[in-house]
Amino acid sequence: MDLTDVTRELDSCDYLFLNAIEERGPDGLRLVVDVGKESPEATEIAIAGTIISGLHHVSAGESSLQYEIDFATYIAYAVRNESYVLRDEEQVWAGKSFRVYSKSKFLDFVRSATFATTEYPGPFAHYSLVCQDRVVDVASIAQPKVKRLR
Repeated sequence: MDLTDVTRELDSCDYLFLNAIEERGPDGLRLVVDVGKESPEATEIAIAGTIISGLHHVSAGESSLQYEIDFATYIAYAVRNESYVLRDEEQVWAGKSFRVYSKSKFLDFVRSATFATTEYPGPFAHYSLVCQDRVVDVASIAQPKVKRLR
């Protein structure tokens, strides 16, 4: 799948769940993401005496669409709990759920914490997969290969 197609397809999904993250060989990284669905039945909860209604459970199961995102090589990656992610207006990216950053704190970190440069290993980009519970950031010189598993 072309990166533009991947971004468009993953960005069209309202709910993504990180299913697996696996290092492959000395330099590779594999992410598996499931597409969640909203249950049709509405429910309600009570919080501090206030009833909140019209809520729908979201889940992913064996019938959900599933994608594999495979980086042949990476410089660095990080997994963050989505609950602690800060929104930073100085960062610049394209995409919603699958982002490609041109300016980010993660790129700044990689440049200051490694000896990676545009000369070695070459120009690199920051890719980010924004899921319901996790955000995965990857710095890589190569675009990932993405395929639909189911």
